[in-house]
Parts: sequence; C-alpha cells; structure tokens
Amino acid sequence: MTNPQLPRPRWTAATERAASLVTYAAFAIGTAAPLLLHPSPAAAKFFVALRATGVLGCIALFLVSRYSRQVHASDLDIDERERAQRAQSYMRAFQILIGAVFVLFLLVLALDVIQPVDRRDSILADVLVFLGVGGFALPAAVLAWQDRVNSEILES
Repeated sequence: MTNPQLPRPRWTAATERAASLVTYAAFAIGTAAPLLLHPSPAAAKFFVALRATGVLGCIALFLVSRYSRQVHASDLDIDERERAQRAQSYMRAFQILIGAVFVLFLLVLALDVIQPVDRRDSILADVLVFLGVGGFALPAAVLAWQDRVNSEILES
C-alpha cells in the first residue's frame, strides 16, 4: 500500500515575494543593527529573534514555495523553458550571495576599527548559518520575483 502525498500548501506568487522580502530583510536588520549599534541586552535578544525569523523564513520558503519544486526538480521533470528559468535563478542567486558575502566582508573590515572582536562572533556564526540555509531558498525566491508578470495574469 502506498502512502498518498499530502498536498503542499500553495502560496500565491505575490505572497512568496512578500515572504522572501520579509525573510531576508529581517535577517539583514537583525545582523547589521547589533553590529553597527551598541544595543541593550533586551534589544540584542530582539535582533537574535530577527535573525532566527530570517532562518525560519528561509526554511518555510524552501518547503512551501511553488517555485521550490522547479528549482530542485530533475531535468527530466521540467521542460526547457523551466530549465532556462531555473538556470537564470541560480545565476541571480549566486550573484546575490556573492554580493552579500562581499558586503559582509566590508562590514567586518569596518568593524575592526569600530569595536572589539568578541561582540560579533555569535552574529557572524549566525550569518554563516543563514548563508547556508538562505542559499537553498534564494533560487525559489528569485523565481518568484522574476515570474511577476505570468503570476499576476494567472492569479487575476
């Protein structure tokens, strides 16, 4: 007896774009603000919660996104157009990740002048986790943003 697969929740493309924007913005703010400011312990906990929201949001995008199937599908399971879109999303995701790493590199260099090293160790560890987890969800988020025209026609 085979187990039927549960239907995956489907978000609209607009919902996926908004979720990806909130997810990546939450992590960026949760990372940059405590590095640039000197937050109180309560505010520092809030920024940790923002970073956790970013990581959990990426996991949700990876699991729920309608574009995740396309991004992680075998070449045999998708057509030529979807393969081209996937390749383009991988390229854009790579460019975004490299840009984020470069900005982080510049931020770390600037912080060497501003504050001591011990404060940023946990934040930079969170950034490494996010780059790993966020890298899985980013191509699907890129597809959601690229597919604005088609999805708005289909959803109306």
